[in-house]
Amino acid sequence: MRPMTMQRTKRQQADVWNSALRAFDQWVDADEAQRALLLERFAADDPDTHASLLRLIAADSEAESAQFLNFGAMVDAVSGDPDAQPLRDLSGTGLGAWRIERLLGRGGSGQVWLAQRCDGRHSAPAAIKVLRGASGDRSSRLRFAREGRLLARLRHAHIARLLDVGDTAEGERYLVLEYVDGERIDRWCDQRCLGIEARLRLFLQVCDAVAYAHANLVVHRDLKPSNILVQDDGDAKVLDWGVAKLLDDGNAADDGDEVTRLGGAPFTPEYAAPEQFANAPVTVATDVYSLAMVLYVLLTGRRPYGDDANTPGDVAREVAADTPRRLSPRAAVHDALSEQLAQQRATTPQQLPRILRGDLDTIVEKALKADPAERYASVQSFGEDLRRYLEGKPIRARRDSRLYVLRKFVGRHRAGVATGVATLFLLLTVAAVVVLQSQRLKSEVARTTAIKNFFLDSYLNVDAYHASGEPADDAFTMLKGALRRIDKFAIDPQTRAETYETVADIFTHLGRSNDARESYQ
Repeated sequence: MRPMTMQRTKRQQADVWNSALRAFDQWVDADEAQRALLLERFAADDPDTHASLLRLIAADSEAESAQFLNFGAMVDAVSGDPDAQPLRDLSGTGLGAWRIERLLGRGGSGQVWLAQRCDGRHSAPAAIKVLRGASGDRSSRLRFAREGRLLARLRHAHIARLLDVGDTAEGERYLVLEYVDGERIDRWCDQRCLGIEARLRLFLQVCDAVAYAHANLVVHRDLKPSNILVQDDGDAKVLDWGVAKLLDDGNAADDGDEVTRLGGAPFTPEYAAPEQFANAPVTVATDVYSLAMVLYVLLTGRRPYGDDANTPGDVAREVAADTPRRLSPRAAVHDALSEQLAQQRATTPQQLPRILRGDLDTIVEKALKADPAERYASVQSFGEDLRRYLEGKPIRARRDSRLYVLRKFVGRHRAGVATGVATLFLLLTVAAVVVLQSQRLKSEVARTTAIKNFFLDSYLNVDAYHASGEPADDAFTMLKGALRRIDKFAIDPQTRAETYETVADIFTHLGRSNDARESYQ
């Protein structure tokens, strides 16, 4: 049976996450006693919110100790095991055919050591990842075992290879990995002042590696610059598949859910997709989003949601509430970093947004859609559009239509739009009334003018009716002549009818009742 989180609708997932964000804000402002009561209350009343709140707290704790989002020194937001044993120095010891030289680093699931092969077969260095502590907690063991299974099936030029596995004398498990002597991809590009085209070509190596993993039914789930190293020869390597997920292995998926529950937040909030914050199912579209975040940083040196997010909660809140800013407007921001960022991309602050405007805007915008179904269907199609851009061919992605943008805007600002629409409707109603009254006034003026002109014309032609033998009374003569000319005069039917009535009223006033009846008829 699938976990309940997999069965929730997107709306329910969003509601749970928004509730967790509000609870996290309360937790941050509370003292220790209040925090304990807050957690107890959510554990009893709202288990889903409680689980999401714990993930936020774990990520925030880890991030605070590692200076989360200190740009250029970003780290994993993976909570460690508080009961883990202290770091054991393995320098100089042997593990199978390998001799440990020095510590390279430590993470949520283990320690990484630099080692040399000592059995004479070759002298190439390797990175040995040892499960932390004597045995590690269940979360670490599951993640460690899964990483070994995943790497064993992935053999690609841009993925760090698995060379060996084993156990230490103390029962600790270890993986022997290809040692990658390189720099994280964003720093490697900046240090060499690579232009936009060169950065795209390097990024395509990463796309090829991730697409290969997806073809083998493996999703990375934690793609970020620090997990992509570039060697001196320009070859990129994707590292750290420790939180990756097997899409075709039900048991592995269950393990992954257990790791998520016990190990905190196994992703880096800064590069995570919206569905990861909502604890929704992870798919290949998740890696598409994270890769687009990496590319955004490579091309602009900035983050798409702004620079004000300083905690995982801030990042989650921006991702949930905002739409990523397009590349070119983001690159057009003028501040203290503008000149440096442009120089690192072999251009100027004025030229950079122009280079990014258009197709690159559209490609990255599509890859960063909040709804996974609206992103590229695969990393391969994402990479293909980037290749088409480099080759000067039309890309397959299309910029959002004005109707789509308007619909999204209305969805984000329902109250404001409703007020605006009501105000606009009122203004249009008032305008319509004014126009209608104006038209009526113009019609009345035109009708009056027509009647005036008719009688004036009839008066000027009185002499003609004298000659025809009619009575010499000028008023009567004018009226009789008017009746004979009225059907020939260019006036509208309503004005003609009113003119007949006017003539009839005059006949009545003159005592010519028969003529008056004739006019009324």
